[in-house]
Amino acid sequence: NKITAFSCHTVRLSLRISCQLAHCYAKCRSLVTYLLQQNIFFSPRQRTIQRIN
Repeated sequence: NKITAFSCHTVRLSLRISCQLAHCYAKCRSLVTYLLQQNIFFSPRQRTIQRIN
């Protein structure tokens, strides 16, 4: 029973960490997209980034 509780806690903790990482990644990505949109000089580079993704 102790092992089950420990594994459940570990899973919940790893889920929380992955959620935070995903949120941080989305935040960074939206910020980069915003900066690229603001800066006209980056427009050709933005197209190449979109092609990679």
